Amino acid sequence: MTGIAFAASGYSAPGRPDFTAGIVTPDGAARVLIQARVGADPSCMCRGGSGELYLGCEMEHGAQIVILDIRGAAVRRAGAFAVPGRGLCHIRWTGQGLAGCCYGSGDVFQTDGQGNLQWHWAPAAGHAHCSALLADGSVCWADLMADAVFFSSPKALARGAEPRRVLLPAGSGPRQLLRLDGERMLVVMENSGCVGLLCAAGDGWELTSLLPSTALAGENYPGGCCFVPGVGAFVANRGRDTVALFSVEGRRLVPAGEWPVGGRWPRWTAFSGGLLACACQKSGEVVFLRWRDGALHPVGRMPMASPSCILLDRLAIGGSL
Repeated sequence: MTGIAFAASGYSAPGRPDFTAGIVTPDGAARVLIQARVGADPSCMCRGGSGELYLGCEMEHGAQIVILDIRGAAVRRAGAFAVPGRGLCHIRWTGQGLAGCCYGSGDVFQTDGQGNLQWHWAPAAGHAHCSALLADGSVCWADLMADAVFFSSPKALARGAEPRRVLLPAGSGPRQLLRLDGERMLVVMENSGCVGLLCAAGDGWELTSLLPSTALAGENYPGGCCFVPGVGAFVANRGRDTVALFSVEGRRLVPAGEWPVGGRWPRWTAFSGGLLACACQKSGEVVFLRWRDGALHPVGRMPMASPSCILLDRLAIGGSL
């Protein structure tokens, strides 16, 4: 019997778990196997190269990453280490190490799996939010304060060289980056409520498409996104509480649908096995939606205090998460 493993983390609520893991069935029924309290607001997480989970703690002063080892229905705190900056809000396993961005300080860094610093960029000020590894081994990151996406190589960053930048429209506030292939990258713009497509151009990148992230009127701050080959890019709309779908046609984004999530403030999305999961921070739940016949259909939900990140993986029920 197969199911989909999920792991969710979020902002700490006094005396309540801020990490939950389990199995969700194809029809959206969630079975919780693990609940734990990490502390220090583990608002982001990623899976490491050996299956361990890294949780980024969004602290006001300083930044910390906690390592969890999960096997079956058991969880073990396998370590923790400090990283540069403050207000850590995004981490990603690149294959070579653990890259992170700090919204509070603008710091961008990469460590190995045990916290040994590989490179570090510390601007005078910034709101770095998301990084991505490119096909040539270079790294890029979005900064909401600068209205820009920065590009550099790990070697250049290690020696302190100034990164290149692609300026986006003033006030756009780029939040999330999602590499689609070697020449295209999605950028979600929180402050302007837009989604854009960056495409390789010569020895740099350029913005080739820009659209509102929702067709609905009203205040909106798009957040998490995920890409499904053959379907398109799903973008979560915090404010309108929808998920919008965009197909990627060459160097253009094309709206392909929009559906209510059924929860409030969908901050993060993940897709696996035909299920889309949305961490809905303000309604305190993870909502599961089934992709069927070209549309999203809510099929289940799991209560959790202030979830902000969700991961999904395929596995056999009863196996290791």
